[in-house]
Amino acid sequence: MKLKTVSLTIAIIVLLVFLGVLAFKEFFPYYNLETKIDFQTTQTVASDLQDQLNTLLAAIEAYKQIGERPELDLYIVAARKAYYLGDLAKAREIY
Repeated sequence: MKLKTVSLTIAIIVLLVFLGVLAFKEFFPYYNLETKIDFQTTQTVASDLQDQLNTLLAAIEAYKQIGERPELDLYIVAARKAYYLGDLAKAREIY
């Protein structure tokens, strides 16, 4: 009986730790990752890149709304624009 109780207690502890790790990863997906980098660009270049990124994301969303699969090139170019803007988290989400 005592061995069964100890085994059950250990199993519950392992399960709680596992669920804790899963919850942490769910709420903090970029924990300990670099999410921003600085590029030496002018405000005009950054504004143009942001406009291009918004246009690409709108095109991807438009493809999805009409039920078609967006072209892979749209994702690649959008992720590169986000990278050039220094937003590594957005680039990762797009890829």
